[in-house]
Amino acid sequence: RIGGGGGGGGGGSRAASSGATAAARFLTVDHKVTLASEQERLARDHGVVLGKGATRLYGLALARALGDSFLKQEGAGLTAVPDVSPAIEVNGDGGDVVVMASDGLWDVCSAQQAVAAAAAASGDSG
Repeated sequence: RIGGGGGGGGGGSRAASSGATAAARFLTVDHKVTLASEQERLARDHGVVLGKGATRLYGLALARALGDSFLKQEGAGLTAVPDVSPAIEVNGDGGDVVVMASDGLWDVCSAQQAVAAAAAASGDSG
């Protein structure tokens, strides 16, 4: 399983996968403050209502993160409670590729581009 503090395990991490015969797909979700479900959680659980078009929560683009304990103690809505993705099957046939990266990559690269680059770097056609 791949947990999603901010997606893939902490902060702004996210994971994407592709098998030998499967198209690339994201395995996790970024918990950015622009995500409707995160805005609903912030309002429901913490009374934090973000303004229209808001992209940050106390300077952070994410609503879930490891660290930043001072913001958690202030009741700002930031949480480290993970969102755990469903388990995936890895066939082990040599065609499976998983890329776990920060939002720095995912802001400029699709899941397909990332797994294709990783497969090419490993000598796989994945």
